[in-house]
Amino acid sequence: MRSGFKLSLGLAILVSAGSGPPFAEILHLRDGRKIKAADLRETDTQYVFTRFGGTVSISKQEVSWVEKTEARSSIRTAPAGDLQSLPVPFPAPAASENSPPIDPLLRQTLQRAEESRQRKDLPETARLYESVLRIVPAHLEAALYRTSAYLQMGQFPRALAAAQEALLYHSENSNLLFLLGEIHYHQDKLPLAIEYWRKALLHGDHPAIRTRIEKANRELAQEGAYERRAGGHFRLRYQGGKGSEDFSESVLNHLEERIGDLSLRLDHFPSGPISVILYPDREFHAATGAGHNVLGLFDGKIRVPVGGKSRLSPGLRRVLDHELAHAIIDSKSGGTCPRWLHEGLAQRLAGDSSEPFRRNLGREYARMTESGQWNPGLSYPAALSFVDFLSSRHGFQVWLTILQRLHQGKSVEVAFWETVRVSQEELFTEWGENLLERSSRSR
Repeated sequence: MRSGFKLSLGLAILVSAGSGPPFAEILHLRDGRKIKAADLRETDTQYVFTRFGGTVSISKQEVSWVEKTEARSSIRTAPAGDLQSLPVPFPAPAASENSPPIDPLLRQTLQRAEESRQRKDLPETARLYESVLRIVPAHLEAALYRTSAYLQMGQFPRALAAAQEALLYHSENSNLLFLLGEIHYHQDKLPLAIEYWRKALLHGDHPAIRTRIEKANRELAQEGAYERRAGGHFRLRYQGGKGSEDFSESVLNHLEERIGDLSLRLDHFPSGPISVILYPDREFHAATGAGHNVLGLFDGKIRVPVGGKSRLSPGLRRVLDHELAHAIIDSKSGGTCPRWLHEGLAQRLAGDSSEPFRRNLGREYARMTESGQWNPGLSYPAALSFVDFLSSRHGFQVWLTILQRLHQGKSVEVAFWETVRVSQEELFTEWGENLLERSSRSR
């Protein structure tokens, strides 16, 4: 999402004191760094411990000695906000005592499928649950998770085929009806999406489904009569009128030109077509509920207010690039990238620079450290500055590795640790010191 002015601090990340285990070990590394480690255990070659809510390891060759100490704090990360992965349905109820025994081979396949789902290996998850359904076509858990995997991969035709097949056996299942609504929504078939979500509500009220229906109704009220165009990797909807056809074609051409470059830089190409909706200004704000300072947003679809524009200005190109970057980042991370990182990466990929904000950010760091804690919420400039800082240290490739680890289900903290062997908290401090040093030199 792009805004016309600087956002306030506090979008996504909080570093705060919290309760932790009464004791933890400190690993003293040979390079002079120290690492606090809870639940430390060791193998022949590694130390394994709990950190940042996950299990991480380090080679014994990197450790000089181990100190036991009292643990005093922990790090938590705030929810990522509205950029979340699609909901995953609940599994089928457990078999009762009177149910027939499950074939050992089938049980093993189900276990492997669940392990793949937990580590977010979506292609393997879909493949394994498909093999279950070949043996037991009415297996509800396999049907739901196979459909969800295809949906999260953006393979909407396969998701629809899987859901329709499951519907033959489970026509009243609310999770399946919800997924059908999601599939049609992401294919821009809003009336069908609303119909399936309403059917799901007949089997039990759910606030999230009601929210989806309200959102789709708002969009339908604004977009119902829009024209449609399809490009190679995009589905475009726009308000018709004089010059609108040529303008929409120029938007599609620009997006087709840019998706190759951005996908190459992120080493990822989205598997399904991306929906793009161009609105008159007033209808954009009515459909999305976004403030009038918002220049575009991505919420699974690229939405941009274009007013009465009849040509692609440099500013509009930059907005389209920014939202397209969001779409590819979301696909690469499997919907798990936190909002602050989304914004930092999207700005950098769209060609924005953090240099104009360096001095103010340095002053903010100095002010916060004087008060006893560098606790940055990440505004747009701060998010971009941090992305630039880590890119200068390790190259932009470091973000591709972090996004891949997020896609594997790792937390942000674990993804940072496993990629650069430095905690997120320590990186923020290094970034702040770098800002302060560079700001001082430029005076």
